[in-house]
Amino acid sequence: MTDLPAATPGGLGLEKIHMTERAAMIAENPDGDVYKNERDLKSVLFKQEQMADEIAQKTAMVSDPDPLESLKDEYSVKDKRIRTRINELSTLYGTLRRTRPDGNSFYRAFAFGYLESLRHDVDELMNAQDIVRRAREDLVCLGYPLFSFEIFYDVVMISDSIVAYLRLITAAHIKLDSEYYTSFYKWDKKTLDAFCAREVEPMNIEADDIQMTALAVRFGIAIRVEYLEQQRVVEQTWGKPMERVRIRRDFVEGWDPRIHLLCRPGQFDILYKPSRDKHSGSATP
Repeated sequence: MTDLPAATPGGLGLEKIHMTERAAMIAENPDGDVYKNERDLKSVLFKQEQMADEIAQKTAMVSDPDPLESLKDEYSVKDKRIRTRINELSTLYGTLRRTRPDGNSFYRAFAFGYLESLRHDVDELMNAQDIVRRAREDLVCLGYPLFSFEIFYDVVMISDSIVAYLRLITAAHIKLDSEYYTSFYKWDKKTLDAFCAREVEPMNIEADDIQMTALAVRFGIAIRVEYLEQQRVVEQTWGKPMERVRIRRDFVEGWDPRIHLLCRPGQFDILYKPSRDKHSGSATP
């Protein structure tokens, strides 16, 4: 489990709080400010929305495919570590699609990459339709009011509506599998519910390991995340938390990844291996 930045668009915060500690603070202060040095939560969320609006005016939700090598244009020639990492990734991937870095980029990249992967996979398409249908039933059973998600149910474009619906699906999965999450992270139900309310359901708060794992498991697929910069993280285990240096991780491990993402500060982009379809204009996921 990573050290999670204080919630701002793209996950770039002023301080870092270990996720378990942060969730505990949420549970202890359900109506208070868990971000310590920032303003109260409502003010933080308002600021996030303002920043997301500014980003939206400048950046497409999902870009056209670009050569992976084009990432070098965004970094100084003196940043040899990053440029070396881009060279390494270029041996595995040919192109990428950038996503809007507004705190929703993981969910948006997941949605676009997953839907692309369904183009030639009828079985998985039927599975996806069944998951979306059952997700609606799950949300009703968990007590979510109909008005909070019915507006999303028939949306079929990569938009904020799909992002919002994926957030609800993620929160529902965490709550339905609460026995695992409360045991693994040593939470109680109050902490878990507060975590979903503060970190999963609201827009413009970037996903971390818990959300990525939950969404991958819910759809029954694996997501491979490549990190542009080495990350020194503290991962929760069934024993003691372990500190590791991470350059890639699979959510879920042991499965062939259906979606490949690039994680860099504040942003998840979609990675593609070299295309076999020269007519599609994009690479196969």
